[in-house]
Amino acid sequence: MLNKIFKVKVYNTTKEIAQSILAPRSGEACFFVFEGGPICSLSDLVISLNTMPSSTYLYHANQEKNDFANWVRNTLGDDQLADALKKSKNKTQATKICENRFKELKELINK
Repeated sequence: MLNKIFKVKVYNTTKEIAQSILAPRSGEACFFVFEGGPICSLSDLVISLNTMPSSTYLYHANQEKNDFANWVRNTLGDDQLADALKKSKNKTQATKICENRFKELKELINK
């Protein structure tokens, strides 16, 4: 059952859209983590989620808000990943969701 949450299907995602989602951002388009460095790409998000303390994750993703999902939607342009992140229950799930999406998008680009 949890496996379905971890997978983000690549519906209607073209190679060009995948490249756009994976492209690094710069400056103010980066996500600035509380007590951490900037996140400027989906790859950075995966790395950050793997290494950030749970307290930092909870500062950004809790019952009131999900800064990660908002950044993914508004900056990376990935509504599917943003929706999946909003449904995630904890840092472990969010990390797995992002890892899987990154892998799926890379595979799409490399086809």
